[in-house]
Amino acid sequence: MDTKSYEAAPMLEDWQKPVEKPRSAHKLTRFLGVAALGVLPAHIGGVTATHMYPAHIQTANYAADVSLSYTRFDTVEASSILGGVHLTFNSKVPSPAVTVEPTLRPEIVDSYVRGGADELVVSEEQMRASLEQVALQLGERYATGAALAMLLTMGAYSVVARRKSREAAIALVASMGLAISYQGVSAATTYTRPYQKIELDGLAGSLLKQGELVLDGVNKRSQQIQPYFASWLELQKALAKVATPMEKEQSSDGPSFLLVSDIHGVNMYSSLEQVIKEEGITAVIDSGDLLNMGRVQEAELAGMFDNIAKLGVPYIIVLGNHDRSSPDDTALIDRLMAIPNVVVLQPGRDRFQVAHFGDLKIAGVNDFMRWYGDDNKDNAVKQKPVWELFNRTFAGQEIDLGISHEPAAAEKLQAVITNSGHLHKDQVNGTHIVTGTFTGGGIFGYGDATPPDAQSSEQSYGILRFDGQCQATRLDTLRFHGAFEGKPTRDSMTFTFFDKKKPEADATKTRDCTNQEFRVVTATTPRDVAR
Repeated sequence: MDTKSYEAAPMLEDWQKPVEKPRSAHKLTRFLGVAALGVLPAHIGGVTATHMYPAHIQTANYAADVSLSYTRFDTVEASSILGGVHLTFNSKVPSPAVTVEPTLRPEIVDSYVRGGADELVVSEEQMRASLEQVALQLGERYATGAALAMLLTMGAYSVVARRKSREAAIALVASMGLAISYQGVSAATTYTRPYQKIELDGLAGSLLKQGELVLDGVNKRSQQIQPYFASWLELQKALAKVATPMEKEQSSDGPSFLLVSDIHGVNMYSSLEQVIKEEGITAVIDSGDLLNMGRVQEAELAGMFDNIAKLGVPYIIVLGNHDRSSPDDTALIDRLMAIPNVVVLQPGRDRFQVAHFGDLKIAGVNDFMRWYGDDNKDNAVKQKPVWELFNRTFAGQEIDLGISHEPAAAEKLQAVITNSGHLHKDQVNGTHIVTGTFTGGGIFGYGDATPPDAQSSEQSYGILRFDGQCQATRLDTLRFHGAFEGKPTRDSMTFTFFDKKKPEADATKTRDCTNQEFRVVTATTPRDVAR
């Protein structure tokens, strides 16, 4: 019998088994997946590096910190107190937006004095060199950040996978290279083309529409807004009558002082003339930061000294941290002392001037521990020598109004009422008055500005009133904005009333401020304190 052998037919489940891909295909798929996933952390690491260590460029007059944006694309954005400039580009290869934080170097004042506005123009050569420099710096920072991000990603992958993978490491390195290459190509194809749209907002846009140069237009606009101040003053008078409680009604036959602060190089003195005239102001009291970058030329250019001389009343001032450019700089003091109606309350380290109005006495101390460009650290601690010097000098004397620029010093002055500025925001804390900024903080932003030096758009001034017995009765505070642009808008008015002291039992000690006779008396610091 013949025997035949038959091969068994394949089972159904064998037919249903998928055909295995070659090992090389699996590796390629995994490689591409890891590489694709690695691009995002590489990009985030690169952008983060530009935020932590921005590219820094500078020309003769300008400086800027430049970084990349996480979420915006195809734009260049620069913002300052003057407003924002936004350039939009049209590109087929999206590129992270470039964020520019510009600042002005103190040398810009000298440049303007030397050659006018033409001296401020950045030449094409300077611009090209700056762009090349910032592109190189951004590239270096982006690449460094991407590399560090990849190292962290490799470490995380090893922990999760519980093994080291040469292929994964190569894939992550490839993703880093891809992210860097894309950033370079996208930036080159986007920002080397003409921009599609330009937008200006804030003050920059407003002034551009008006067609005025900033420095030339401020004083003119200050004169134009005088009618606004006149109407506000009438409203202020009416409200004051309604707001004054019966028990607070006191004689107003003593001096009235106009409180201003933090002018920061902006000439808006013409707008003060209306207040001085309508309110019968006895004197203006400036609690410091007349300048912005510590250079007298700023005020000269703006015509501030001429306008101060025309106010027609004494201008009493202490210096703030922006009023000198070095510890030994006395240029502003020297210039102010040459103006007949100006009283610098501390013209020298060991010399003071006390302003008398009848029997009322005003004294103050400069912020001599600080200057523009200092380290801006431990500022409250630095004020101790300031207030100690004042208190030792006037020990045993009754000072009715003590003034210093920084609140940390003014609060410690031994005076009935104390006054400061610096915060750019008005406050009243008991008998301590903080005067807000009259100009909104000035034109230019500061590269090292941190609160409380940060800029503010709110503007304000105060009127401090005394009675015939030299006692403070009321502080009127007016807040507004938009005056710099020539379109002032009143925000609010506040009336603060001070408690009246009991009259002296000894009639010979009764003081008289009704005659408001003005004189200046020099006080010398004791030698042990001066050293």
